[in-house]
This record gives sequence, C-alpha cells and structure tokens, in this order.
Amino acid sequence: MTVDPLPTAITHDQHLAALQALGLDPALVTSVRLDVRTGTFVTVFVRSPSGNVVAQGDGTPVTARLHIPFPALTPGCAPADS
Repeated sequence: MTVDPLPTAITHDQHLAALQALGLDPALVTSVRLDVRTGTFVTVFVRSPSGNVVAQGDGTPVTARLHIPFPALTPGCAPADS
C-alpha cells in the first residue's frame, strides 16, 4: 500500500487561510474536524450578544461544538455549486 506524501507541517498562515476559506473566524475556533462523509465539525468559543466570549463562573470560556453538513446530504438544501 502506498500513500501520497503528506506535508510534514503546515504554517500558521496556511492554517488561518484554511479556516477563512471555510468561512470560520479563526479567533473563535478551538478545533476543526473535516469528515469526508458528513461534513465539518467545529468547536468555537460562544460569544455574547455584545461580542464578548462567554465564560463560566471559574473563567473557563464556554464552547459549542457545531456540525456543518454537506448540502447534498441535508434534506431541502441544494448543492453549493448549483
């Protein structure tokens, strides 16, 4: 079995560009998982209506895990390129 060469590292700028290409605010993202079957899973900091990151009583930021599915797999959604 062979695997095409993978990069040994990516730059911080490449990382930020990838998040921005997905329409995600890099300042809020704590993790991203790209699933080739079901879409993207992203964990982000939760912001208040005023834009501040919400924190628990002990100061720990509140996060939310979100799923961004592929349109073709979501009933009622047209593919992005149609």
